Amino acid sequence: LFRSGITNDRTLVIRGAAEAYSSVALFLDGGYLGSATATKAGAWTFDYRAVSLADGLYTLIATAGDAAGNTSDPSAAFVVTVDAAAPLAPVIAGITTDSGIAGDRITRDNTLFLQGSAEANSTVLVYANGVNVGTTTSDAAGIWTFDYAGVTLADGTHTFRARARDFAGNTSAYSATFKVTIDTIAPAAPVILTIGGDSGIAGDGITNDRTLVIRGTAEAYSS
Repeated sequence: LFRSGITNDRTLVIRGAAEAYSSVALFLDGGYLGSATATKAGAWTFDYRAVSLADGLYTLIATAGDAAGNTSDPSAAFVVTVDAAAPLAPVIAGITTDSGIAGDRITRDNTLFLQGSAEANSTVLVYANGVNVGTTTSDAAGIWTFDYAGVTLADGTHTFRARARDFAGNTSAYSATFKVTIDTIAPAAPVILTIGGDSGIAGDGITNDRTLVIRGTAEAYSS
């Protein structure tokens, strides 16, 4: 009795079930691996930890032999995928909604969706300001979206990072830090101070210049 699996453990212990007290012969990719003896309850264990397997697919098959010398048919194939390689670090590509100038990561929206890419079909762990805030799953093309709209972010700069975890349990390094600035406070009203070419009495706002240059003050770097 076998169950197929994916693992990041290169050294395996193989378990199964067979007729009580039978001798179980194991074959790995068609070659004889060794034997184990089933207990009274039919359980058997084969310790293969002395060998470190390379990443890849392996097929295990077993047969059982009884005390009379009869040998069973081969078991169903048990396919093991050994994958000890960590996935590449994911990428955080953008936020929704990025108000104002698209791509500058400055927004008045304090409830965000994050988008990015990672290894296909991996679990993506998302971190906000150093704390894991949840997971999402990348699709077959490696695209993922994380709904963080349930949290209202305070004004200021927030940092996001992500890690990817594959089916075998390997976890990637962190993504590059993705900084988002939340700004929900409207700037103070600007002030118009002067016009260029104010003929006559300066500052009276009366001019014979039909082409004006208007000057004033506003919040620094505002548009």
